[in-house]
Amino acid sequence: MDTESKLAEQLISFLLREEAAATPAADQRSSRQIVKVEGGWIFYGDVSYEGDTIHVRNGGTVRYYNEPDGGLNRLASNKPSSKTKLDPASHISFPASRLRATVHIEEGGI
Repeated sequence: MDTESKLAEQLISFLLREEAAATPAADQRSSRQIVKVEGGWIFYGDVSYEGDTIHVRNGGTVRYYNEPDGGLNRLASNKPSSKTKLDPASHISFPASRLRATVHIEEGGI
């Protein structure tokens, strides 16, 4: 195998690994989550992945939450505190490349 072929094979292998790493696990493809997006946006709701786009339905935007009260983990497992500000939204979508973090919402959370 010549050098060009080896490089091409290595590049394809690398790209396939990157794609696999960027693809959410099956249990994350559709579930109730809090998602943190590039730019500081935080959304919550029923999250689904369609190609390179993430959709958040039946939820909204977390406009303000109080870190000392437990932050996003508290929102994921309990009702929001009186200081938390939520703005409802029926459907939000954004490029998957902007996703920074997810937290699964437990029963009793947002």
